[in-house]
Amino acid sequence: MLWGLCGNVPGETQTVARGELYAIVHAASLALEGAVVDFVTDNLGNCNKFNAGREEALLTNNGDLFRVLFDEIRIKDLVFTVRWMPSHTIPGDDLPPGVSALDVAGNDFADKQAEVAAKQFVVSLNMSTHVLWFLNLASRIQRRLVHIMCSLEARKRSDLVKPDNILPKQQEIEALFPFSSHVLFCDGAKFIKCARCCCSFHRKDPYARHWVVQDCPNLNSDLDRPRPLELELVHIGNNIIHHSHKVNTFKGLVYCRKCGSRVSHKGTAFIKNVAKPCAPPNGYGLDCLKRIRKGQRPRQVG
Repeated sequence: MLWGLCGNVPGETQTVARGELYAIVHAASLALEGAVVDFVTDNLGNCNKFNAGREEALLTNNGDLFRVLFDEIRIKDLVFTVRWMPSHTIPGDDLPPGVSALDVAGNDFADKQAEVAAKQFVVSLNMSTHVLWFLNLASRIQRRLVHIMCSLEARKRSDLVKPDNILPKQQEIEALFPFSSHVLFCDGAKFIKCARCCCSFHRKDPYARHWVVQDCPNLNSDLDRPRPLELELVHIGNNIIHHSHKVNTFKGLVYCRKCGSRVSHKGTAFIKNVAKPCAPPNGYGLDCLKRIRKGQRPRQVG
């Protein structure tokens, strides 16, 4: 049986709560596979965070230790429970439900061992004196600065110079149309579309201005052979091609050279197929890629 273990708490954060959590992590690391562990702690915060589940616990300040703890439980297939009991309870006190006399005795023993470890690893007076002196000096300097600031006369608001407009108002996106190689027109009140490549953006999209000044992918293109196409250049309304696809363009057709999915030219499913993650090609995808390698357009494409 192991008892009275002590050691350094990992990480830069050195708090009581992190130290008590590390004890739980260490217990899980020492447990055998398939073991049943019932851990009793007097730290209510660690108990509540553990019982809230992995996702909640990882978002806390000590999420790194909770990650190790839940990984140990998963890998070793442990039946691990954490219960809380009031700290510094002595025999004869009224105990809350679920707390036994054995829990009280174990907690009392842990407190005594913690006191022994604190005496063993106590910082020497020669080291702590300098730290405490400079800490007190910094505190006195801060209080003095606050006193000086409070004693100063308040500045008059009329002395403050109001700056002019810091940021100029951004011009309308239509002002960029003359400098674009796209054949642009407004598709309704919200969208801007290119008549050549059929891509479109919402006028308030953060990437819309960048797209307008980029070269149109179908400008002076070689329509007799497939060529790669950047994903960012294919944008239909609020839909984009999924990043897992490897996109080519051929004779005005946009398709994935891995699965054979293509962008439609009409209907509500214009970009539906390639908006999903890339998957192994089906029969139509294989036939589509085969015909493109021969220099032919896919079936059902006029």
